[in-house]
Amino acid sequence: MLSGADRPGWRVRRLTPEDITAFSRLRLEALGRFPDAFGADERDERSQAARLHAAWLAEDHVAGVFHGEELVGTATFAAATLKKMRHKGYVYAMYVADAAQGTGAADALMVYLLEKAAAEVETLLLTVVASNSRARAFYEKHGFEAYGTEPDALRTPDASLDEVLMRRRRR
Repeated sequence: MLSGADRPGWRVRRLTPEDITAFSRLRLEALGRFPDAFGADERDERSQAARLHAAWLAEDHVAGVFHGEELVGTATFAAATLKKMRHKGYVYAMYVADAAQGTGAADALMVYLLEKAAAEVETLLLTVVASNSRARAFYEKHGFEAYGTEPDALRTPDASLDEVLMRRRRR
């Protein structure tokens, strides 16, 4: 099996502080295009992007998928640090630009994260807005199962949004 980083047409790697400009651009694009899909607010994050994004890249495993030299998608893996929770980790902030959707970029990114996580944790957790059926189907395709729903998890000026809690156990 090809690793996530070796899928044809895509290069996946951990982002470094040198990637902050491309990462910030893509992250703010995600928040602007899909405000209901993320817990963060674009306006709030934009005002603090340099500090927030630098810390994020330094502290968590932020993966990026590239087409040539262009960053077209990102997702983050973080292992729990508390002793009683070290068996689990979290996937969050996944986004693939429109031009790369449906091309295998998201799959390459997820395979990379699953390989990374398998070396560190037994269980991966994530949340997805309940109305985002496309994202839910994508996560299910990669072995995640719903185990609950958090009602009213996110609020926007126009809506109260439920989130589906999903997990994947190491195989």
